[in-house]
Amino acid sequence: MKSRQSIFFYLTIGFFLFWRLSIDLYYPFLNSDGPWTLSHLFSFMRGDYQSSIFAHEYLGQNFKTHVLELLLFPLYYIFPTSTIAFIIVNFIFITVNIILIIFILRRNSNNSLIHLYFVLAYMFSIYTYGTRSETYIITILFLMILISNAH
Repeated sequence: MKSRQSIFFYLTIGFFLFWRLSIDLYYPFLNSDGPWTLSHLFSFMRGDYQSSIFAHEYLGQNFKTHVLELLLFPLYYIFPTSTIAFIIVNFIFITVNIILIIFILRRNSNNSLIHLYFVLAYMFSIYTYGTRSETYIITILFLMILISNAH
């Protein structure tokens, strides 16, 4: 990328990411799906390894530990369980996903405008900021694409 294009590219991404983070921190609202889908993680952190007591208590002890819980356990162990922690962890994964999108696209194309369009399409998706498991799972998918495209 040329230097003026790269400055514009990173300033645009940084502006929209900072704008969304500041709005989320100023108006901290979580939809119920985010904490609901992480119910097994919080049960796992309490020591109930096969339960999902917060959201799926009626199902009993039938949950097994999944990759998602192992991936998120260190982050939710460090941060206190609060609305701000959900937002911060979500934005950590959003930032990692943006970096992975840039790495994947740079291997296949040198057109910085296409890179910007793909990153902005990801950033403006309604699923990106939903605090559901899609944001965490897409990180694993991007890593698999990046590893499989390694030359």
